[in-house]
Amino acid sequence: MTDHPDSDRDAGHQLENTGFALFILGELMDAPHPGYKLRDILSRLLGPYHPISWETIHPIIIHLAQEGCVAQVPAAEMQREGVESPGQQHFYAITDAGRQRFHALIVMPGDYTLDYRELFIIKILYLRFLSFREQYAILAHCLEYLKRERANRQQVFSARSTTAALPADQREPIFRMARFCLAGTQAEIEWVEEEMAQLKERIDQQE
Repeated sequence: MTDHPDSDRDAGHQLENTGFALFILGELMDAPHPGYKLRDILSRLLGPYHPISWETIHPIIIHLAQEGCVAQVPAAEMQREGVESPGQQHFYAITDAGRQRFHALIVMPGDYTLDYRELFIIKILYLRFLSFREQYAILAHCLEYLKRERANRQQVFSARSTTAALPADQREPIFRMARFCLAGTQAEIEWVEEEMAQLKERIDQQE
């Protein structure tokens, strides 16, 4: 894992190069999907401020197809199986190579970059395809990221912080901002720790 918590190096690239491919393969683990549906699901997943265009998704699907990770299924074939399909759009199905690639992508720790949180959100969707230990490792990796983020935010309250020398009326807006950010990070830490505790119980029961 490359650790660049304060850098914008390759900002967005990890999500586009790894996260989107993981999402596509993860959705296809359940059933074949047409390309437009994959785009729509990803747009809803990432929220209204991160719109996903077909121009973003399509090249990734094509690349996965060239690698033998996904295969086209004609819409007519899906319709014969009772699956509704508007127009004549192709469906995409995962292959055995795609299942192997999916597993490699989801267990890969990833870098602590600006888009790490979005990558983790995508991983949450597909943890069910992993063993309890693999799930635990992914959550533990995210917990470390969140704890580092919390520690970074807490530094502003330290006597060694550059804010310590500022007048009180200038420090308070900075403290207010930091408390807002810390509240969100702390809530995420507690969620991850709870999930890890539940997984630990399941792991212990298996042993």
